[in-house]
Amino acid sequence: MATHPEPARLLEPRFGARWEWPDLGMKVFLAAQLTEAGTDVRSQLRRMMWPPFRSQHIGFVAALVRHGAEVDGKMLRRAVRLLARTVRSASTGKEWLQHVQWLHEIDAGATTKVLRSMVARPGRHTPNRRFETIRYLIGMDPYENAESVVTYLLDPEIRRIDRNGVDKLLADIDVELSVRIFSELATEAHEPTLRLQGSEIVLSHDTDRGLELLARIGLHSSTSDDTRIAAINIAAGHDEAFGFELWRAFTATASPEGSLAPTTGKLLRARDDRTIPPAQRHEFADFLVHRAGRDPKLLLETAQHHEVPAGQRIEAALLNSVTDPEGSIKIMEDVIDCCQPGDSWVLSCIWHLQQISESKGVEALVRVVKDERRTEYLRLRAAERLPLLERLDMYDYLVDETSFSDDDKMQAARRALHLQRSRGLDAYARIAGQSQVGMQNRMRAARRSEGYKYGAYESIVKDRSAPGTLRVQAAVAARRGVDTIETRWLLEYLVQEELDGKTQLAIAEELDSTDAVRLLDQMACSTLPAKFRLAAAAQLVTLRGVWHAADAYQAIADDMSVSSYQRLEAQQEADQLRQL
Repeated sequence: MATHPEPARLLEPRFGARWEWPDLGMKVFLAAQLTEAGTDVRSQLRRMMWPPFRSQHIGFVAALVRHGAEVDGKMLRRAVRLLARTVRSASTGKEWLQHVQWLHEIDAGATTKVLRSMVARPGRHTPNRRFETIRYLIGMDPYENAESVVTYLLDPEIRRIDRNGVDKLLADIDVELSVRIFSELATEAHEPTLRLQGSEIVLSHDTDRGLELLARIGLHSSTSDDTRIAAINIAAGHDEAFGFELWRAFTATASPEGSLAPTTGKLLRARDDRTIPPAQRHEFADFLVHRAGRDPKLLLETAQHHEVPAGQRIEAALLNSVTDPEGSIKIMEDVIDCCQPGDSWVLSCIWHLQQISESKGVEALVRVVKDERRTEYLRLRAAERLPLLERLDMYDYLVDETSFSDDDKMQAARRALHLQRSRGLDAYARIAGQSQVGMQNRMRAARRSEGYKYGAYESIVKDRSAPGTLRVQAAVAARRGVDTIETRWLLEYLVQEELDGKTQLAIAEELDSTDAVRLLDQMACSTLPAKFRLAAAAQLVTLRGVWHAADAYQAIADDMSVSSYQRLEAQQEADQLRQL
């Protein structure tokens, strides 16, 4: 620089110079020294960016920046504009990558912006140029440029090999980042093939996540069957049990227009594989029968297993009811026996059984009626569906069933009455005679038994566990219903028992005067509580007159076992009556 009269002229652009210049390092040093010494080299730099020189000289500006030399800001902005235009241009040839590197060295932010804009505008560049663009963005910062990478991958025009290349670039930096980006491809892409490729790539890094994504494709009924089958096959290759789960779901939602050839053979083998749960095997068989036209007998073997849903077992039995009625009946009976106590749809099962065999259906209904585990409502409904004679027999059975509730016993008797009067009346009479039934229901049943009233009421009267007043009511009701020697005898029967005072007073009100007086005399002279003895004496005033009643009161007054207060009361009553 000291020997040259104008050292800045050494930086003038030259025609025919090819990058990278042999003396590049010396000229970078010279430019840095001149700038530091205050020499203006902007004109030289400006001429380097003229069109005739630009392609082989603009890299010098990038070299200055790379080596820390001070460059005028205006020159840098001009270099950035020119480099950005060259990078964006589809006509830029093999020197494209070099220009991207120059732009990156001068302004990394501008480089990112230019490359992202190229990714966002597909169709303007060749596949190779677009791949180089995304590769450079990944090299700059894969995390900051992840959105652009996803945009690139979502383009259906991108070649499969290029997506695999992106995966390799990402995985070499961060496997989790690759999984995240390709998971987005697998969930956001409109093209099923892109979702499938994204899921495969995720599967190569994260099995659980990959299987989850493949399952989404395999279970998506709006996706073509071919793509769904491909996804399921890939999943099954990594996890056979999970694959069969997907096959099971596929058979339920496969398109009616889809090709069955890829699935039929696989499902036939799966249906015969005893290591697969019976419910899944049955669904495969169901698909083969309904979609592939196979013999419905395929369903009978798997339908025997309790793990298969009841509805599917019933359908299998009905499909084979003509060709194999015995096997169908066996399945139906087992389904019915397996129903839970509260399952009301057991009656629907029996109805289906009756379509195959009426007699077997009747037997099943009888079993339900007699099954104490079933709800009473269900047992009554089952009885309703029987033929007349069997229905009456079952109503009788329920009336006598000790575990049956009072109200439902009454319901059974009422229904029997509507079918056959004599059977219904007899049923009511039997309810009245059951000591475990509540007394109100027993009395109600006795009243409804009509011609059977005496026997119905007699059972209540003679039931010593029943409240005494109700026993009296039963005896009175019997006499009012049918006034015979037998019904009148029921009250006499009660008189002979040692009943409580309240009951004896109630009986006295229903007896004729002679018998009532005899009973009240006995009560007045008995060991009953004094209040009942006093009440009996009071009734004697009306029935036998004051003197007879006064004697009854005197007997109470003379009884030292009675409290003094009550003896005084009895004595006063006796004295008053004698004065009348």
